Amino acid sequence: MPSIWKEKRGKTWRVIWRIGDNRQSQNCGPYRHVAEQFEANKKHELFSNYAGLPDSLDISVADFAREYLEDCAKHKAANTVTHFDSPAISHFANFAEGKALGAITHKDIMGWENALMRDYSANTVRMKMRCLRTAFSFAVRLKYVTINPLSGLHMPLEEEVARVLTDEEISILLRDIRPDAAGPCMLSLYAFLRRGEVLSAEWGNLRKTGKSWELTIQRSLDNKFQTKNRKSRVIPLPDAVIQFLPPIQKAGKIFGGISPSMLNKQLEHVAKKNKLGRIRFHDLRHTGATRFLEAGGNIFELMSRGGWSSLASMKKYIHIQARKPSEVAIHVNYHLDCPQHAPT
Repeated sequence: MPSIWKEKRGKTWRVIWRIGDNRQSQNCGPYRHVAEQFEANKKHELFSNYAGLPDSLDISVADFAREYLEDCAKHKAANTVTHFDSPAISHFANFAEGKALGAITHKDIMGWENALMRDYSANTVRMKMRCLRTAFSFAVRLKYVTINPLSGLHMPLEEEVARVLTDEEISILLRDIRPDAAGPCMLSLYAFLRRGEVLSAEWGNLRKTGKSWELTIQRSLDNKFQTKNRKSRVIPLPDAVIQFLPPIQKAGKIFGGISPSMLNKQLEHVAKKNKLGRIRFHDLRHTGATRFLEAGGNIFELMSRGGWSSLASMKKYIHIQARKPSEVAIHVNYHLDCPQHAPT
């Protein structure tokens, strides 16, 4: 039976292994995590025949990427896979072209991170690295590798990911944005919907109960989940939001003719025209959630309405304190100031 261990001599880490009377070693430099990665890969190489483990050197990064994304498609919302997992994993597969999965080290990951930082913001790099970390955890479960090379790796510092818009900024936005783009903005602001959820919303899930309206976000007509966490939820809507929607239909998507890129371009155009700085669609959801809590709303009710699955995902909101109602109101009569957006 082989034996293997690591030790530090001076400033250098070494991995040593022995098979019978044959003893070998490998210098791994001053970094312990490099030695741990080499030790894990060597253990897999030495013990796979004894433990019946699959040989990770037989599966390439590209083949694993395809297998992992196929599994994601079965267990995650389609929008999550399309906009997060697939771009990140495919980018890494291209970066590591020709490499075996079991040969990936911390050095490879850091090289990929540096390549990402040249083309993307710190937040985007952080998101892509989190996706890859989850993918390697999947590989560990399948015993393709014995250690996750992203474990313990420091992610890029998180920037401020969203801004809270003022009432004046919201008024300007709804005044100058295209009328057909105002409805999605209002749904995100008042119902805390993500962009994918807004654009997937269907007329069949909008109903009036008494004097109020409710929108159910659930599995869609094409059998794909609309929500990020794949859980259905029912969201109350004020009349002000309904007035921004297209004429009510019996079936189909509420915003069938609108694409994510169109919304992004409209927000960019309005923000640039009025010198408002950068405004993203996600800022509307963040603004609505912040105002809800400032008005005295319950954080658990916010989680239920907005589809946040854990308190950890709410850490940016927990510090928000309720304020005086006069300081808080998101005006629900914007359409009175913006008659060009009134429904026809």
